[in-house]
Amino acid sequence: MSNNEASQNPLEESRPEGTMPATRMKCMAGQTVFEQGTPANQAFYIESGTVEVVIEEDGHTVKLAEIGPGEVFGEMGVLEREVRMATVRAIENSQISVMTRDEMEQRIEQIKDPVVQALINGFIRRLRATSVGQVQYYKNLAEFQNRVAGLMSKANSGIDQSRRDEFAAEISPLLDQLEATLDKYRK
Repeated sequence: MSNNEASQNPLEESRPEGTMPATRMKCMAGQTVFEQGTPANQAFYIESGTVEVVIEEDGHTVKLAEIGPGEVFGEMGVLEREVRMATVRAIENSQISVMTRDEMEQRIEQIKDPVVQALINGFIRRLRATSVGQVQYYKNLAEFQNRVAGLMSKANSGIDQSRRDEFAAEISPLLDQLEATLDKYRK
């Protein structure tokens, strides 16, 4: 690798002494880097390109992030020794450097300040919890939308045209009550 390439990749510049150069992988647009639920033994640094991070649960897919050059992904599962909580796919052709669990742990161990180590570990735990919460929120929203769409379909096909105004007049106060209830529980 030339000095110019190393200066463009801080992962190489900051490699622990004595470690091998990073393994690189090229991902074509649409290619999966890793899948949700698989073992997390490596983290990845994006040299070029863009990837998306998605979680799938009960038939619902939530896009958590779109990340690009200079960013790291896959680190949460590696540092927490958990399985992958998300699937990552290349959105465009991407050049990615691979870091092993040992290398990541060596890098964290090089940080001598215990407060900074605690910050990193705390951020990762909170990010995982936030991601799980976000998936639950979108799942609940999708279920609610499906239920409302089902009710609307029933109303459109099950109410005679001549009685729709009467139905609308009767349902309006219920919708106002629902909105007031939502406002009551909104943060």
